[in-house]
Amino acid sequence: MANLCMIDMHVKGRKENIVKFEKALTQKGDVWIGRGADGDFDYHDDDNTAVFTGSCKWSAYTALIKDAIYMRTKPDEWNFEPRNEEDITFITLIEASAIYNLDVEIYSEEEIFQEHLLIKKGIVEASEEVDFHTEEDTEKVTGGFGKWEFEF
Repeated sequence: MANLCMIDMHVKGRKENIVKFEKALTQKGDVWIGRGADGDFDYHDDDNTAVFTGSCKWSAYTALIKDAIYMRTKPDEWNFEPRNEEDITFITLIEASAIYNLDVEIYSEEEIFQEHLLIKKGIVEASEEVDFHTEEDTEKVTGGFGKWEFEF
């Protein structure tokens, strides 16, 4: 079973573009952002933002960027049932940010690391990963980013 990576994602742009982004992220249409992610979007119409809280397999970078490229270049190694890979356009998170004219910021956490990605209209401004660990007995946290401070 794959490891799950917990994601907090902030998306900024026109609402109709965020809706298209959500559909691609959750693999509800003909355009998929890599392996996609499961979770919920909370729309904030007053400032053209949405907050996604959910999870993906392995890491945000792997599931939403790296795997999108593999799915596009080696579709025979993936199972898309009940769909055919010919019916799906695979894009990376970076490409989605450019296509939908959005700013996307992610903080994510897996058992041993945390990630931070900041992509503005297809330009990667931050891509960081740091070690992270929570001790089971004491709940003491070592490493990580500390407080997750989103730009928007």
